[in-house]
Amino acid sequence: MYRLKKNQKHSCSYCREQGIKTPAIWRSRGWYETACEDHKAQLDQDETKRETREQRMTEADHQTWGRL
Repeated sequence: MYRLKKNQKHSCSYCREQGIKTPAIWRSRGWYETACEDHKAQLDQDETKRETREQRMTEADHQTWGRL
């Protein structure tokens, strides 16, 4: 999770779903979501879930990289 710079203007992804436009302070690593201070914990939780899901090797990954 990274802090947005002052020249990066985005609204919070979680507040936007509720119809509220709040300036974002935090962003995920891949710019998937942005969050205000209130939704920082939710952004961190979503990012952890995504990292856990992407760590799993698929069958193709196993056949390619697992044999090395």
